[in-house]
Amino acid sequence: MADTSMDNAGVLFWVPAPHLAGVLMLLALAPVAWVVDLLVMGWLTTPVVLVVSFWEGRLLRERRRNDSG
Repeated sequence: MADTSMDNAGVLFWVPAPHLAGVLMLLALAPVAWVVDLLVMGWLTTPVVLVVSFWEGRLLRERRRNDSG
């Protein structure tokens, strides 16, 4: 669950870096959506989702390793 408390920087909602990067990558693909088929958009968005998931998984493993040690 997302942390909705106010932090020291005064940010209300903390967005993980991989998620933000994924949104930016998808926004970069938005203009392409107007000229390609839906199947092609599925092909193009799949690597974005995979990159975000692997990045997030790596961060969670590092965080768990640092918390336990």
